[in-house]
Amino acid sequence: PSLSLCLYASLVPVVLAAVTFTITMSSTQQSTTIERSLFFQLNLGLIVTSTALVVYLSNCWHAFKMLRKQPQLVYMLCLLQAVVGLAASGTNVFHYFIFDVNCKAQAYLNLAGAQVITTCVQMILLLRLYKQWSVGPTVLIAGCILTAGKYIPWAFALAKYPTPTATKIGICASINLPFIFYIVIAFEAVICLYLAGAFAFALNRFAKQEACSFLDSMKREGAGYFLVMSALSVIILLISLVDIGNSSRVFTEVPYDVFWIFASKMLIEGL
Repeated sequence: PSLSLCLYASLVPVVLAAVTFTITMSSTQQSTTIERSLFFQLNLGLIVTSTALVVYLSNCWHAFKMLRKQPQLVYMLCLLQAVVGLAASGTNVFHYFIFDVNCKAQAYLNLAGAQVITTCVQMILLLRLYKQWSVGPTVLIAGCILTAGKYIPWAFALAKYPTPTATKIGICASINLPFIFYIVIAFEAVICLYLAGAFAFALNRFAKQEACSFLDSMKREGAGYFLVMSALSVIILLISLVDIGNSSRVFTEVPYDVFWIFASKMLIEGL
């Protein structure tokens, strides 16, 4: 049901993008030229954000059902990240349809939301590794240290984050992001690489113990979802780093936004 809901969600961005295009063009004089990069960022951002809204709505429902069935810490964290994602994506979609946007509030809500969501996802995966796959306390402690450590560069990035301003087409943008912001993204990539390696090690050990193939071991306890999620997250985050120094930030923001949406959805499917 969650996958089919996401397929229906693909229709939402198309409709919203069409409406936004009509509103923007009707309120813009013919003599006014809209920069292509900003308009491209508007449409692309709306597609990602509106899709995220439906994904997180589905995630909240499934996380709530899992928590009601098994009141455990893992499912509490799962519901928390889904609710935060729903709040962030819902606010972002709302901001696309108003012209007096509080850019500072929107930017910091997204930054905080991304950190809460990814932290919850990473802690859930570490707990699954420790409890379901018996990787030992060393892997758990090292993963917790990495996850907590990412807040050091994130705090510096937050302090130096340039004040976002509304562009001529109404969307918010922060030009010339500080280099520390890309260190935050790189830190996330390192954590995802660590998790992918830990799951690969656990699956390989299980395959040897049970005398089965590596692919067969991926079907156990949703481990295949977690391994693929961690590995693909590394790729997505590395794509974000390609755009270092580009003031448009299209290839920095969009993959980073896709990263926390993708991680949340894959987590729900795996659990």
